[in-house]
Amino acid sequence: MYTVIIPSANNSNLVKCLDRLRDPRVIVVREKPFIFAKAINRGIAAAGEDDVVLLNDDALLNTTNGFEEMERLSKEHPEFGVISGAVLGNICCDEQRPKPVHHWEVNHPMVAFVCVYIPRAVIEKVGLLDECFIGYGYDDDDLCRRIRDAGYKLAVCGKCVVEHASLPSTFRSGNYMPNEEYLKKMQFNRTLFQEKWKNPAPPAAIEVAPIERSWAPRKEPPILSILICGVVSRRPQARELINSLEWGSAALLPPGQVEILYACDAGQEKVGAKRNRLLAAAKGIHSCFVDDDDMVTADYAKRMVDACSLGKDCVGISGFVTYQEGNKYLRRFRNSPEFKGRTDNGEIITDRASHLCAIRTEIARQVKFPEINVGEDRQWMDRIFPLLKTWTVIQTPIYLYQFDFTKTCTQMPNDEKARLARCQGGR
Repeated sequence: MYTVIIPSANNSNLVKCLDRLRDPRVIVVREKPFIFAKAINRGIAAAGEDDVVLLNDDALLNTTNGFEEMERLSKEHPEFGVISGAVLGNICCDEQRPKPVHHWEVNHPMVAFVCVYIPRAVIEKVGLLDECFIGYGYDDDDLCRRIRDAGYKLAVCGKCVVEHASLPSTFRSGNYMPNEEYLKKMQFNRTLFQEKWKNPAPPAAIEVAPIERSWAPRKEPPILSILICGVVSRRPQARELINSLEWGSAALLPPGQVEILYACDAGQEKVGAKRNRLLAAAKGIHSCFVDDDDMVTADYAKRMVDACSLGKDCVGISGFVTYQEGNKYLRRFRNSPEFKGRTDNGEIITDRASHLCAIRTEIARQVKFPEINVGEDRQWMDRIFPLLKTWTVIQTPIYLYQFDFTKTCTQMPNDEKARLARCQGGR
């Protein structure tokens, strides 16, 4: 027996969410102020001895009897401590996306609590959500970590599919861009999680970082592949970036026009080698790189796709750049083949095309990045630049490039030990 628990702070969402359910065993929990962990715990207590299905109010059940399928899977596999539904749309863990199989285990350290089934026996052994997480996020990371430490596994039920894209989130503004309050809540919970689990075991050595793909398949190839090189210590920032890209794509573009490829390790693989693997895996007609600690606007993906659709060799990009080397400043920048070199007039920095520009993939693959950590992008562009015959430029700023030499994980060529420690999250 199970009970569905829906924490809600949005009446419009709740009506649409409930309309998809045909199950009378539903508890709706309203909290003011809305605190996810506290609302979930109230629902778990009210469910008595039942197992629980935790369902976000911005998630829509797409499969009839989906919750019954999760319940059946739980009975057949008592080793599964958390069973997620397969999620269409916005999800930080790529392993939670639908697959044409009944169920599968999750290797990722956590599953996002969009729609999850948790047996009562697991709750009694591990405990409730930690109500110290009063902001946004990481409450599910924390519980998943405790569940794993208790010897359980995480899994996904392919027979239960939920949509997590069409309804607005409680924690995001109407244009699907993280707002200031959301970022503060995220930072609070991230800091709390890091303090609670400080001095974790060092990440396992990864010879080749696995490539995670976020892409709604269609018959035609994607118009744009967005490629992200990551390191373990910056994974939280990368998750926020990928979430923003996914929400912007889902809200403003038809499915399948954008794919996001992300490769993350603890710094063992050279950046140039990682870029080459991402380019080789890209299925888009055009490809561009986004750094894992940078930010983009809500309409970034749409503007890039619209420009790529013109069929040029290269799409130039505009944005803002910040530097933190003793003094911090904000300056506009534009990268485009129209410029032959770097100029700075005090108001805007212009430079030739870079890896941030969208370049036709068949051209980008003609030159390999040198397998180094520093300067691989400029050396690659030195050889790509003569191949770019046609281009267009996005004049509106859509990218925030953030560089801080005191925090960079790659540009430490003279201290390999310190570089790896910083990539892994140490100092």
